Amino acid sequence: MLTATAHIRLIDFGSAAPLLPPESDGSQRVPIEHCFVPCGTCDYISPEILQAHEEALVALEMEDDERWVREHKPSGYGRETDWWSMGAMLYEMAYGVAPFFSREIRHTYARIMEHHVSIAFSTDFALG
Repeated sequence: MLTATAHIRLIDFGSAAPLLPPESDGSQRVPIEHCFVPCGTCDYISPEILQAHEEALVALEMEDDERWVREHKPSGYGRETDWWSMGAMLYEMAYGVAPFFSREIRHTYARIMEHHVSIAFSTDFALG
C-alpha cells in the first residue's frame, strides 16, 4: 500500500484462506468452511465473498438437512475476489474515496451487492 506521503507500507495478509485443488477449467475456490467469517477490508470486499458468507451461514443452519446440502452445494469463492479488491483500491487511489463507501457497513455491503458505485469528487479534482 502507499501512505499519504507516497511511501510504501507493507500490510498483513494473514487472513488469507487456502484454495481447493484446481477444477477442470483451472479455477480454484476457497473451501466453504473458510467462508463463515467474511475475509477482507469492508470497502474492498467482493460480492462473491459476501454471498459465500451468507451461503456458509445458511449451510451451517441446514447441515442436518442432507437434501438441502446436496441441492445447494455452497462452493465458496475464487481468485476473482482479489481482482475485485484491487479494482476497488485503484478506484480509491484515483478518486480519493472507496467506490462503495458509506458511513455504515451495512450500506457499504448493500452497495457492493448491488454494484452501486458512489462517485464523490473532491473539490480540487477537475475534469479536463
